[in-house]
Parts: sequence; C-alpha cells; structure tokens
Amino acid sequence: MCLEVSVNLGNQYCFSKVTSRIPFIIRFQPLVEIQHRPHYSPVAVALVIDRSGSMGGLKLELAKVAAIHVVHMLDDNDVISVYAFDDKIKEIVGPTIVYGKKEKIVSRIHKIKVGGATDIYSALRRARISMAQFAQSYVTRIILLTDGMPTYGVTDHDQIVGESERAYGQGISVIALGIGKKYDECLLSRMADASNGYFEHISDVRTLPQIFEYYVRESTNVIARNTIVEILPADNVKVEILGRSSSLTEKGSITVDIGDVYASSIMNLYGYIILPPKDLGKAKVMQVHVRFYDMTTKSQREILNDVSVEYTPDTEKVKESINQDINSEVLAVKYGEEIRNAVMRGDFVQATRMAEILKEVQKTVVNPYLSQEVKRTLMALEQGDHKTLVALTGKLLKGKTLVVKED
Repeated sequence: MCLEVSVNLGNQYCFSKVTSRIPFIIRFQPLVEIQHRPHYSPVAVALVIDRSGSMGGLKLELAKVAAIHVVHMLDDNDVISVYAFDDKIKEIVGPTIVYGKKEKIVSRIHKIKVGGATDIYSALRRARISMAQFAQSYVTRIILLTDGMPTYGVTDHDQIVGESERAYGQGISVIALGIGKKYDECLLSRMADASNGYFEHISDVRTLPQIFEYYVRESTNVIARNTIVEILPADNVKVEILGRSSSLTEKGSITVDIGDVYASSIMNLYGYIILPPKDLGKAKVMQVHVRFYDMTTKSQREILNDVSVEYTPDTEKVKESINQDINSEVLAVKYGEEIRNAVMRGDFVQATRMAEILKEVQKTVVNPYLSQEVKRTLMALEQGDHKTLVALTGKLLKGKTLVVKED
C-alpha cells in the first residue's frame, strides 16, 4: 500500500442538546520514500509555449531554456511534445518517445521564434488531442506558459476552461503558468482547477527552468492516481467541503476528486461535519471511503474509515477535548478560501476584512509549512499582488500543506 489515510477531527466530543460544527482533515500520508526518479510510471508532457509578440526577448529565450531542461530530465521511455502558439499553433515536436531523440528535439526547440496574437484555446486543444492517447499508461501533463490574455480565436473564458475539463476527463492535468502582469490569473487558475492541476505565477522570469523542473519532477513521483474520496454521513448529519469541488450522489454521499497523490507531499482534504442533537453516548457520524490506483503495486485500492464522536452534556469535557491544531489548520484554509474568492470577484474590501481574521488564526497554526504559506498570502494581499495570492491560495486549498523534503 502506497498511502495511509486518516480522518482527524477537531473534537472527539460534541454537545448532546445543540447542533455541533466540528472541523476535520482527511490526510493522505505517503508510505513510500521520495526518489530521484522512481519507476512507478513513465510520464508524458506537452509543453505549450506562448510565442506572441509580448513574449519576445528574455521571456521566450528562457522559456526555451526551460523546455530544453525538461527534455534532458526525461527518461528514455518518457514522451514529450512541444507546441508554440500565437494566432497559429505550431507543432515544434509531435508526441515523441525521447529515447535517442533528445538532440533532435532540442534543436527544434531552439528554433522557436516570436509571433503575433494569443490563441490559448486552440493551443490547449491541440495539446489535449495529441496527448490523450498516452493518458492511460503515462502520468500525463500539459504545461502551458503565457504572459497575456486570449486575444485570438476562442476568447471566452468558460470555453477555455471547458477545454481544460475535457483534458482532465481524458486523464490529463494542466499546469498553467503565467508570466508578468498582463495575463488573467482568474482564467489560468480556473484552467488548473478544472483539471486538478496547478496555477503558478512567475514574477521572475529567471525562475522558469526551476518551475518547469519542479512540475515535471512531481509528475515522476505520483504514487496514487484517480484518488476519489466518498463521504457517507449518518442520518441528519451534514458535511461541508472546503477548497475543492464536490458532488452529491443519489445515496446521499459526498464525493471529492483528489486526483494524483505524490510521494513528495502530504495531501489534505478539509471540511466541517455538522452534527444534530442526539442521545448521549458514542455514535458513528460518517464513513470515509477512499479509492485510488496504487502506482507502486499497479492495482486498485480501497480504504475505509468509520468516524465516531461521543455525545455529552459536559461543557468542560467538550472544551478540554478541542484539538487546537486541527481547528486552526481548517480555519486558516477556510479564510484563505474566502480571501481568494473575494479577490477573484474583485471585492477587495471583503478580502481585507477576512485577512484581519486570518492574521489572528495564523498565530495559532502549528504546521510550519501552512503557517509560512498563510504569511505569504497575507503579504501578497498587503502588497496588492493578486496574482501571487491566487496562486498561493489555490495550492493551499488543494491541501499540499506539508512537503516531504528530499534527502
């Protein structure tokens, strides 16, 4: 088994005569050590590079350096494709197994030149269609890099996000990278979210090679794929999920698609369980059912967790049993989500109000990684750096709050 799944409650006790609201964290703990290049699965990567006029100069040159760096990172059995886009989509390298072809691929990347407008939709669609054939057997990613708004072809944001959704439906996640100040962070963030991918804001173009490397290396450390969490509440119990989309099944369970889990990270799913008054004693309040494909054993796995609390009239027992670490962590994510939503709809007054609350919550957060990310989020808001804020909170809500360091 590659994963351990635990359900952590903010309190094991709740009041018997009033409704209780208890935070929870479902943690996905890797049971395998991170490796420089494990052999869980080959990867297939499509690099989709904006070559519009605004990308001219250092941005495009370093984008090519980053792409070439990816080529050299890949193992012989990995697949790469490269597309450059302006108002036309140019296939620099079609889907290619890299064995024996790295020099040829690098030579073609060197030849990418600056062009005209920006057709994000067609570039994403072209990459999706070309890479879909690999998604069953490879960990498949589209890494899309742009510095501008969609100005040519399909420019409607919902349609572009829909293309990202189709990619995920075929087993492909989109890593959306934005450079500079003129692109739309809300669009790129939605593209990433729609495919269980990630959005990254790049303020310093010199970091492009490291960012490309990070996301490709992460894809080589996927240990669980197609990870689905199904939560079945007991009668009259309600569940709220923070930070991720969820759906309700006919039998009343809540399902959340976590996507990939990595050997390099502990993943978390945050939420609240709302418990109605009930007779005294211990009671099962929900069942957590996790299904995933284990990349280390090449088999489908399932993990079941029954979650219970004890109902009591004893106020002191409830207060003494509060797990402050869990409560603080969930509150930090809750207010991070509210700040993100406010910024994305342009309500900066509300974002500032929520930030004042988050500052107080941050003082009680024990998890050092989460505490650092919350500080960075608050700093980004204070500086008016909304692109960085949207990127940081997007990662926060996906639950990558504690990274396991490489040896």
